[in-house]
Amino acid sequence: TACSGGKDRKFPYGNQRVPRVCNDSATSPLYKLFGAGIDTARLGPMELNNPKINQLGGLAKTGSFSGCRTPSGLYDMVGNLHEWTAHPRGSFRGGYYRDVTFHGPGCLYVTKGHSAHYKDYSIGFRCCSDPL
Repeated sequence: TACSGGKDRKFPYGNQRVPRVCNDSATSPLYKLFGAGIDTARLGPMELNNPKINQLGGLAKTGSFSGCRTPSGLYDMVGNLHEWTAHPRGSFRGGYYRDVTFHGPGCLYVTKGHSAHYKDYSIGFRCCSDPL
């Protein structure tokens, strides 16, 4: 609901994906750090949690993509970083700067393939509360 603005949209700005309206088309920094020939599927936790990864590009400052805003003013609900949700078995939503469609389009994007303790460079979280 937060992502779609309560309007049943697939993206914060509408139903059709428009590349680069959100931070969703960046080049993988994994290749910059580990080389173009790296098989990313073989990287382990140490490599995938290297703090240098997001310093090499991809991640953008929140709000940098002004078109990636919901009607209620939330930024980056799609793209930038996957966001953990409060699902007991663990799930993250919204995609990240390289993928906003593989596990569903934009606001419908959900990944449940990892335990609640999984972490890597593509995942963040958002602190939320009810409006005052």
